[in-house]
Amino acid sequence: MSRSRFVVEVIESALKRRRCFDAVKGLQDMLPADDVPHWRDDASIDKWLSDNRNADRKASEEKWEI
Repeated sequence: MSRSRFVVEVIESALKRRRCFDAVKGLQDMLPADDVPHWRDDASIDKWLSDNRNADRKASEEKWEI
């Protein structure tokens, strides 16, 4: 690979990462954690995940009569 091609690829990669970062950064204020109680802290997130997994498991058991 030529040096100029290498430089082009490095710059393209950096620009792609920057665009992704800017896109994510732009989303951060769309849905603040304060508006979603189960995102308040780690314990709330864990409980929400556990509750959803249990609900999914129960629905599957009922559907398949397990």
